[in-house]
Amino acid sequence: VKFLTPAETGHGHRHPEEIEAIYAASRLSAGARQRARAVWHELVRAEARVHGTSENEVHFHEVGRLSNILAVGLCAQFLETLELERIAASPIPVSDGEVICAHGTVPYPAPAMFAMMPGVAVRPSSGIGELVTPTGLAMLKGFGAHFGSWPEMQISSAVNVFVPGCTFDNVPNGTRFLLGRPLPQPAE
Repeated sequence: VKFLTPAETGHGHRHPEEIEAIYAASRLSAGARQRARAVWHELVRAEARVHGTSENEVHFHEVGRLSNILAVGLCAQFLETLELERIAASPIPVSDGEVICAHGTVPYPAPAMFAMMPGVAVRPSSGIGELVTPTGLAMLKGFGAHFGSWPEMQISSAVNVFVPGCTFDNVPNGTRFLLGRPLPQPAE
């Protein structure tokens, strides 16, 4: 899926209340709005820590773009539809490099992402650059993902997703999604 949203020019600021109003005016289910709210709360807490301010004073630059708001909302609705018991995520890849953002060039992981990393399992990557975005990590955390090794499960379906036009040297730019059920318990 590619989201085509109106171009947002300049150095925009979007506050959490504005994002909430967009969701309130949407056709997202109440459960999806609650899931999306949890994602944005992760970002609000991270931004407040990074800027040494209160959560009420937070505003978003890049992560507050309409395309991100749409992506978070649609993913929340999709997860609501799946009725998952658990979301498991592998350790996230961390690399060297820099990110260009509204505040200039900063080391990767970007400050907001770095603020969200306590308690998240990570692994080194040979790639250089932004392999996981703050929005991506906030979605995993906000949706309640457990980070670590593969869970024991019986896989029912699998999908590989690749982002066209975005490549990293020696690193596949994709994500593998697996849907499964707990393994059957042996009879006693």
